[in-house]
Amino acid sequence: MFDPHSSPFFGENLKLVSYCPLCENKHNATEAKVLDENEGAKLVYIHCKKCGTNVVAVVFHTPIGPFGMGSMGIVTDLTAEDVLKFREKVDIECDDAIELYEFFQSKPKEWVQHFQ
Repeated sequence: MFDPHSSPFFGENLKLVSYCPLCENKHNATEAKVLDENEGAKLVYIHCKKCGTNVVAVVFHTPIGPFGMGSMGIVTDLTAEDVLKFREKVDIECDDAIELYEFFQSKPKEWVQHFQ
């Protein structure tokens, strides 16, 4: 298990995702879960204890910017377990989406009952 106190990379870069984007509550580094590490980047999951928001972020080293680090996050309704489960899934291609759309268009009455 990853120990956030043993990694200066984690501690410094986590400051970039250290608050909730919705309620602006400040997070503690120990509240974040590192889900994966890969070539200087970490996949981090943070749950806001104040408002319940979940954020998945990638924290990484970058040669751009004054600090040499960056992060990119997204608000999600996924749990940490869901993130790990779905990251291994195959991407959906445009043709898959079009095929599903055409399927729903061809049988609208049968599907309406499932969404009411």
